[in-house]
Amino acid sequence: FPAIPKSWKNLSFKQLRTEGAFVVSALKENGLVKNVQIRSEKGGVLKLKNPFVNQSFKCDTTYELKGDILIISTKEGQEIKLEISTK
Repeated sequence: FPAIPKSWKNLSFKQLRTEGAFVVSALKENGLVKNVQIRSEKGGVLKLKNPFVNQSFKCDTTYELKGDILIISTKEGQEIKLEISTK
């Protein structure tokens, strides 16, 4: 949500098409990103700015974290789910 004003605490979007043939949906509540879902339409490397700054999160696939960028190698049609960890 880097382009969203910080005062917007609750919002979501569904099926936002991004560069590289990825389709992204996400939910933010009370100022915190709760989950992000990504579908890779053609496969390839996904680079995503970590939306879970200072929060533990889980991802249902292997990823690499370089600085604040998540890097995930994807396959065509793969769906990826990231969500805040609740302990």
